[in-house]
Amino acid sequence: MIDTELPPGWYKTGKAGQAREVNRELQQAYAQMSAETEFAARLQASYRPLFPEVGRVRFAVHCRSYGLVGSDCCAAVRLDERTVGFWLADAMSHGVPSALLAAFLNRVVSGKEIAESGYRIIPPAEVLARLNQDMLALQLSEPPMATMIYGTIDCISGEVALARAAHPQPIHVPADGQPTVWPLTGTLLGVPGAGFATQSRILNAGDRLVFVTDGLCHDPTASDQPELLEAMQLTDANSLADFAEMVATKLSDDRALTDDATVLALEFMRK
Repeated sequence: MIDTELPPGWYKTGKAGQAREVNRELQQAYAQMSAETEFAARLQASYRPLFPEVGRVRFAVHCRSYGLVGSDCCAAVRLDERTVGFWLADAMSHGVPSALLAAFLNRVVSGKEIAESGYRIIPPAEVLARLNQDMLALQLSEPPMATMIYGTIDCISGEVALARAAHPQPIHVPADGQPTVWPLTGTLLGVPGAGFATQSRILNAGDRLVFVTDGLCHDPTASDQPELLEAMQLTDANSLADFAEMVATKLSDDRALTDDATVLALEFMRK
C-alpha cells in the first residue's frame, strides 16, 4: 500500500499551503476594496448638489446609478444676482477612481474670478480650459479624462452660454416647436491641447434645455441624437422634475443599464 500520509508542515510549504495563502491575501484585498468603495459611496451620498432658484430659472435632475459609486456629477452655483453657472460631467472610468474624479471636478470648477476692482464671470470655454489644465497638472500615471457641459444663464434675460467637452450634445426644447440639437464643438477634458468654444442663445419663456450623460445615448459622439429628440417629443409633463424623470425612463427602457445615467433639465419659466 502506498503511504499517503503527508509529511509534517507540508500544508505550510506545499501547493495546498500556497493556495490557502493566496486565498487569504485575496480576501484581505477584497475586504479593503469593499471598505474603500463603501467609504466613497458614503462621501458621494453626503454630497447633495444645490440647484438655486433665481429669477425665472429652474433646474431638475434625475440620476440612475449603475454601481455603488458613480461617475456622473452635476451642480449649479449662483455667480451673482442674475447669473447662475451650471454643469454636467461624466468621469471616464468606473468604481472608486471615477467617484474621486467626479468629486475633483465638482470641487475645482469655478465660474467666477474675483479681484480688488470687482469680479468677472468666466466664459464657459475658459472655464473648461482652466479645468483641463487642472486635470493635466495632476500628472497621474493614467491621465484622468472626462466629458462635460458647462454653461451660464442670465436669469432675467434668458441668455444662455454653453461650452462642451466631448459630452453628448444638449437638446433645446422650445415651448412652441420641435426639440432640436444644439451642436457644440469641444474635445475631452484631460487631453493636452484641448480646445473649447462658447456659444450663446436667448431662451424664450417656457423653453427648456436638456443635458444627459452617455449612459442614456446609443452613440454619445453623434451630432444628431435622434433617440434623444424622440424622447423629448414623447414626453408630456408639466413639472420639470417629472419631465426629467420621464426622459430618463424613456431613454433607458430599451437598453440594459451599463453606466451611470443622468438627466439635467433647465427651464426659463414664464412670468
